[in-house]
Amino acid sequence: MHDVIGKILTLAELQVGRGSYRGKATLDQAPLIVNCFTFVQWLWREAGIVVPEHMLVWDGARIISRDDMQPGDLAFTPRLNRTLESDDFGHIGIVGREGWIIHASRMRGMVGADSPTRFFERGCLGVRRVPIR
Repeated sequence: MHDVIGKILTLAELQVGRGSYRGKATLDQAPLIVNCFTFVQWLWREAGIVVPEHMLVWDGARIISRDDMQPGDLAFTPRLNRTLESDDFGHIGIVGREGWIIHASRMRGMVGADSPTRFFERGCLGVRRVPIR
């Protein structure tokens, strides 16, 4: 595992059960106040990597199948009250070391971890692997 991914995963794991979810959270409020996007954006920023506004189309990110997910991959589902056909941005989480997906959860009101089965209950918009140089 690349050192940068290891750092990101350690930060993500330390945040499980922490943070307060707010839909309009900003990056400068993280990790105390987060939404799914600002949580992931904060993780990567702490590792020195700038995250684009729309991670589903991150230049250089490879499309990965759910069966090939590895720690550090980004997983996307439709947002609440959306479907695969109506959501082009989605909800995002990061695949952890044990295969669980760590994400800021509106339903929990904080950062949590779910099995892939639970995380993808609303469907899978995609999985992306970000290239680390």
